[in-house]
Order: sequence, then C-alpha cells, then structure tokens
Amino acid sequence: ASGWNGGNEAAVAETFIITWGPLGIRTRMHDGVYVAGEAFRAIWPKCLLDSEGELIRNAFEVVEMMPGSPADGHLQQGDLLLAMSGKEFLTSNMLRHGLPKWQHQESRSLELHAAQLLDAAEGVGEVNFRVLRNPQPAAAVPAGWQVKFDKKLSGVSEPVPFEVALQGGEEVWFEISDGGNGIGSDGCTWKDVSLTDAGGKAVPISALIITGHSVGYGSATVTNEGRDWFAHANSRIRAVVPAGANWTLRGQAAVSSGYTTVEASIKTRKPVNLSPSLAVQTKEITFPIPRIGSFDQAHPETCAKAANIIAMQAAWLARQQLEDGSWPRMHGYTRPYYDTAWALLGLLSVDDPQYQPNIRKAASYLANMKEIDDWSIPRSMALIALCEYWLRTRDDAVLEGMRWHVKNVLECLNPDMSAGHKVSTPGYGGGGVSCGGSHVCLALAMAHLTPAKPPAGIVDAMLSRAQELAPDGYIPYGRLRGWAEFDESAVESGPTYSGRHGPYLVASLIHGGPEIFTKNCSELYTKGPVGGMDQGHATQTLSMQWGFIASAMLGEKTYRRQIEALQWRVTMQRAYRGGFGQNAYRLEYQGGESLLNYALRTGSWLVILNGPRRNLAITGRDHQYAPPLAKLPPLNDHDASWHGRYLRDWSVAEVLLGKNCPAVLRDALKKLADMPKGEGFHQRFQDFLLAEAPRCAQAVLASAHADANEKAQIAEMVLGIDHSIQLSDKGITLASRHPLAGRCVMAEEAKAWSAALPLPMSGTMTIVDPDRLLPAAAEIAIDPVKGVEFAKDHLATQVIEMALPAGDFTLTARFRYRVKDLLIEYQRPVVFGVAEEWRSGESQRSVINDRRFWVPGRLIHDHKGWDLSFQLPNGRRIAAAASGHAVKVLSADGKESISPEAYSLQAGTACHFCYTPGIFIQEARVPFVKVLAR
Repeated sequence: ASGWNGGNEAAVAETFIITWGPLGIRTRMHDGVYVAGEAFRAIWPKCLLDSEGELIRNAFEVVEMMPGSPADGHLQQGDLLLAMSGKEFLTSNMLRHGLPKWQHQESRSLELHAAQLLDAAEGVGEVNFRVLRNPQPAAAVPAGWQVKFDKKLSGVSEPVPFEVALQGGEEVWFEISDGGNGIGSDGCTWKDVSLTDAGGKAVPISALIITGHSVGYGSATVTNEGRDWFAHANSRIRAVVPAGANWTLRGQAAVSSGYTTVEASIKTRKPVNLSPSLAVQTKEITFPIPRIGSFDQAHPETCAKAANIIAMQAAWLARQQLEDGSWPRMHGYTRPYYDTAWALLGLLSVDDPQYQPNIRKAASYLANMKEIDDWSIPRSMALIALCEYWLRTRDDAVLEGMRWHVKNVLECLNPDMSAGHKVSTPGYGGGGVSCGGSHVCLALAMAHLTPAKPPAGIVDAMLSRAQELAPDGYIPYGRLRGWAEFDESAVESGPTYSGRHGPYLVASLIHGGPEIFTKNCSELYTKGPVGGMDQGHATQTLSMQWGFIASAMLGEKTYRRQIEALQWRVTMQRAYRGGFGQNAYRLEYQGGESLLNYALRTGSWLVILNGPRRNLAITGRDHQYAPPLAKLPPLNDHDASWHGRYLRDWSVAEVLLGKNCPAVLRDALKKLADMPKGEGFHQRFQDFLLAEAPRCAQAVLASAHADANEKAQIAEMVLGIDHSIQLSDKGITLASRHPLAGRCVMAEEAKAWSAALPLPMSGTMTIVDPDRLLPAAAEIAIDPVKGVEFAKDHLATQVIEMALPAGDFTLTARFRYRVKDLLIEYQRPVVFGVAEEWRSGESQRSVINDRRFWVPGRLIHDHKGWDLSFQLPNGRRIAAAASGHAVKVLSADGKESISPEAYSLQAGTACHFCYTPGIFIQEARVPFVKVLAR
C-alpha cells in the first residue's frame, strides 16, 4: 500500500485512511461517485448498498479512535458517519462546480467537504454527526434506474442522436459497455452534449454537474468546459441534473474505429434514500471541540483562526525540542538536522520573543554539527535555516558552522550546475532529479546574503541553468529538458511539483536571477490554476512547502488565491494534541511522505501560515535583498547542452594534438567559446558547425600528429561523430551518431536535413577476426540515411545477430568511411567477455568498447560518487562522470590498480583521464584514471 495511489489492491483500499486530526479519529471514505476500483467497492458497507450493489449514501467509516481525543467517548470504531451538521457528505466534484474548478478537484473524494464542515464546526466549538452504529440487517432498496437510451454501435454506424427528458435533481449515468467482442478498441464519444430548460433555452453544459467517471481502459476526457466526452468501455460517466426545473438532454453517441462494437446507454434515477428500517437506526451525536474560529478566506493574513493555530502549534513544537536543541527523527532517511532546520524556520516565522531560547538552541545545534549525511535537500535546508537565523540575529557565533554547511552544499553540485538526491550523484541512471538542484541553489543564494558567501558566480550559474531547463518556468523532473519555449506555455500546469520550481523561483527573487525564467515561473503561481499545489512526486509536503513559500514571496494576492484552495489540508491534518499528520492521497506516488516527521511538517505549516507576515527572507522579508533581475539572453536546454558538448570535445582535441593542433581548430574553439547567446542562437550554432567542423576535421587529418589512429578518431570527434560498440546476448551492436549530432530538434528540421545531407557519412565497420573466433563474419554498412534518426541526435543503431562465444578475448574493429570528401580510417580494440567491475547502478550502458582518449588534467572534485570533473592544461573545465564508487584508479604506467581505500584522489591531483563519450550530453564518462603524482 506504500504510496496509496499505486493500484486497486485490497491493501491499498484498506490503508487509504483519512484522519480528522482535530477530532482524533481515523476513517475510510466510502464515496459512491469516486470509485478507485473494485477493491474500494469491495469494502463498501453492505447496509448502504442498493439492490444493484451501488452505494446510496456517502459515508466515513471510523476505523480507529485516539484515546483522550475530543471524539473519544462519543464515537466508536465501526461507526458510519452519514452527515455532519445536517449536511450529507458530497464528493469533491460537486463542490464549487462553477468554473474554473480547483485543479485536480475531480481526483479528490469526500475529504474537501468534510474539511469545510469541520472548519465551520470549529467556529462554533461543537461538532454534530448523523451516525449509523451497529445497523441491523435491512432489505436493500431498489436501485430505481430507468433506461432512457440504449443503442449498439459499431465502427460502421453513423452517430446516433439522443434526447432525454430529465427532472431536477436526477442522477444520470452515461454508460459504454462491451458490444460482445471484448473491449479492445471500444472507445465511444458522447458528442455535442447540451442541456435546455423547460422553456427550450440552452444553458451552459457546466450546469450539468459531472460528479465522476470510471473507465475500463486509459482515461476519460470529461470536462464541464467541453461538449464532447470520450470514454473507453467499460465506462460510466456520472452526473447530477440541477434541482428545481425540468430539463432536456441532447447529443449523439458516436464511434470512429472500424474495430469498435459497444453498447451505449443513458440511465436516470431520482435520489435514493435509506430504507425506512435503516433510517430509524441513525442517531445524532454532538460533542464539544475547541472553539478556535473558522478561516477568513478574504483576509488570511489577519485570520483569527490562523493566528490561533500558529500560537498552538508553535507552543507544541517548542515543547518537543530536545536538550541538545534538535528535534528527533523518528524514522526514515537522513538525520535529525533536517527536521531541526524546518522546526527552526517555523519558530523564526512566528517571530515571538518567547521562542528565542528554542531558536538559539536549534541554531547552535545546526552550527556545531560534526557529521552530515549525503542527501542534498537536508544539507540545503540546514544552511537555509542558519542563514535565516543569522539574517535575523546577526549572531556571528554561527558563521563558522555556516561556512561548513556551505562547503557541504557545494559538494552536491554536478558539473552542469544541477544537483540530484545525494552528493555528486544525479540519481536515476544519471538522469537526475531537479529538486536537489532547486534546494542547493536557494541555500547558496541565502548564504550569499551573509558573510558565509559561496564562491562568486555559483548562484548565477545555477540560475542560468534553471532558465535553460525551464524557459517556460516549469522545472522538469530530471536535469534534462530538451526543447521548451521561452513563454508562459506551462502556466496551465500551475504550481504542481513546486519542490522543483519553488526554491529556484525564491532564489531568483532573492538573488536577482534570469528575467525570463522568473517571469514565467511566477505566472505558474499568479495565473495558473489553484488547488493542485500538493501534487508532488513521493511527497505532497515538499511541493506544498515551496509552493506556498513562493506564493508568499510573490505577494498577498497570490498567496491568498493559493491558500484558499488548500486550507482544507490545514483543517484535516492538524492533530488535536499538536503537530501535523498525513492523509491518504490519489494524485501521485507518495512513498516518501511517511519519511517526513512531525517536526518537519509542523515547521513547514508554521512557515506557510505565517507566509503573509513575511517574517523570513524566503517569504519576502527585507526587500532590499532583491536586486534587479538579470536580463540573461535566452538559451534553450537543448542548445546549451550541445554547445557544451562540442566545447568540451574540441577542447580535448586541442590538448590531445598539442603543438600539432591546427590553427584553424584553435581559432574555431575560441569562436565557439565566445559565441553570443540569445535570440537566434540555435541557427547561429548550426551554421557555425556546418562551416567550421568539416574544415577543422580536414586540418586535423592533415596535421603532423604522430598517431594516425588517434588522429582519425579526433577528427571524427570534431565532426560530432561517435561510434559505440555494444556486446550482448543478441550479438554485436553498433550505435553511430552521424555528423553534427544533435543539430536537429524538431521534425521539420530533421526532414529537411535528411533530404539534403551536407555531410553524408558512408562506409563500413568490420570486426577483424583472423582466428575465426566468431561464428560468422561481422561487418556493418554505415549508410548516410538508412536507419538514421535525424530527430534523435542523428543516431543509427544496427545489430549483427549472433551467439557470441564464451571466454575473454580481444579483436579489432576497423572503421573506414567517408564524410563527404573526408576519408576517416582507423582501428580500435573490441573486448569480449570482460566484465566491467567499475560499473555501478548509475551506469546506463557499458563503455568498455567506446572510443577512448587518455587526456592529461587536474582533478577538480574529490573522487566520490558520480562526479569526476577535471581541468585541462588549456584551462577548460571538463564535465565528466565517474558513474560510481568503483572507478578504476591506476598507477601512472597503467599497470597497478590503486584501491580507493588505499589512496583517495584529492582536488588538484595530476592525472591522465580516460575520456569516453558521455552517457548524457552534459558530461563525458571517465571509467579509468591514471595518477601521475601521489
């Protein structure tokens, strides 16, 4: 059941628990409209089902009572809560059904309405439930459905019109079921759905309240805004007709596939009540709760209830602090300093002198830490909290500790100015996770406001990378984005996944980041839909933390529009004893939410609720910190990454050729490095490569470099060509990147490029096998067009299928091909049967048979994890990846293997680095290092 939304298993349904924190009860929701699957239907109370097994009344089922809670002694385990304060529980889609709806409103259930009712009850200090307790068996009430339309449709059918008379308040089901030949390709569209009143006047289709839908395959396209609804069999779209009038429903049922055969029907029924014998068993139960007020939606910054919650939660949080100044980590990854950082921020946000002793102790704990784990986000939060403390108090006693934390945070940086989950480890096979980078960037931006400044330019470089990743303001999940527009095209995503964008945006507003990113990211919060800010991968808390903090930073109006749609979470998750808990969730995988402890959540909510008061720098305190935004020229991630790739490869080529490096290559490298960014860069970069790469490659081939094999491979690298040989149980695979790989990013460019190739590549790759160790000849033709995916980095992949023999042996791959008029010919070894011991879980593929160069340089980072970047003798920094802790460290002659335990590579160590193509555009791969000086 970990993650809650992970499926329809019984364990998920049984553990999908909603806690009413202020009452001290844990419940299951039984919602007749929002049905997640058969496992949820299976646990519906039998006494609330009609004759067809459908739920006739929504209910919360009490599964646990907390001793000493307000509900203790009033409610019991097994109670079915049918109504509150005289109102039956409505599914979320029936709330606020005017447009626009809250984001993901259709994916919520009864918890929103329950929170609204509980909020009102806290305003009067009393809660009332209609309860069904230990019901006696009763006959099921008739379902009462009337079929108003029923047609069998197939792919050759014309759209079939329908006209259905409806009475106010009736429920309508649009059903698509199997037509008798299985549900494959059984999609159906309810077209041009319209509603007219008794006088024949058309009303907006939004008047028909869509309460939910379920499908047998894929997802349904059902909105109040559109008049065409698509769903795949077996499906049911549920709606309620507005009360108080008679209506006519019109439209068509249509199919478009020749393989479709479905049964389309429309059924209606009047509201169904509990059977009389069951209704008499209900009872009203009323009990007192603390009278702390109801939320003032219009003025959250002066709301009395918010002030009461802040006061109670701050006092409770302060009481949980340990003697050493920390808050304990009950379970999960990382250490107590992460919880302590958020608790410290929470108390700082309250700005109450009575908590100064707690604040000083927490700051002292963080400043005097001696050990830290490898996680990027906790490291960053410790620094952010200490920076807020210093900015508030100017207590220089913590500066030494702050500088230590700055060093720890800098260790998280990857060569491309991103950060992943852990130190020098992007995560997910190198694809990375951007939330690490967002937190690191904000932490360093905060440190920049203090005497514990990071190195100059680091924050600017990180924010520049943020704009490359998200010119539209929406930071992707990983550290790659590809092509994105420099506009607000992502605004409809709203502030979902704010753990990624929120910290970057706050850092940009504090530090003065790129104008384009900052504007478009801000509009996710100021213009985007509301209500979905809790959508975050693995944890909803992380997204809400930074979504609300960013909203507060953007001003009272933005904060108000966001908090209104999620105040229900404050109501439900606030525990009666103090602290904030968690509730089940349907929007995303949530396996990490249980790892966030009470102190972290409580500190987060204190920061959120105090957001409008702007008591912290990260919520807008001291506006003098924010300099003018930088007018950074627009550069897309795709172009930035490929520009970096060529700059890296050509710099390596210059060093390898040494004194024999042609002047034309040196001049082209300088032009490449100085190429102005901004509007039109994409085309300028393409034109430059088309003009300069062939000229430089020709000069390399004509140079006096002694090693002919290496010279040819340098020339192909200058052209953007790469040949990777992979061995597997399928046989021998050759993956070839054709000239100027990465030029094309859009389909129309790829089509034009392949139609008139300026640099066609053709020839052969042959495995030289004099002793006939292989079962067959191994030769692959390199064709300039056939099999080349020009829209995917000009990559062509070919396989010679054969069963490779067992044993360790080495053969030779002979490449001979032409690139227009250039002949490139060389040989390189192909190693069979040798396991790559240095590979790790971060590795995407084998590199043992990739092109290799031994390049001199000095290590920039200590050898650990992913990052093994180095500086060339010409001063160029090379973004490289070791891809795991087991990289081979060799003696200068390459004969002796040096264990990392016996010798740790230090920054500045002179080495020869085995330079191979990168698994990602951002960095090369370095599987081996020769230490020149120990």
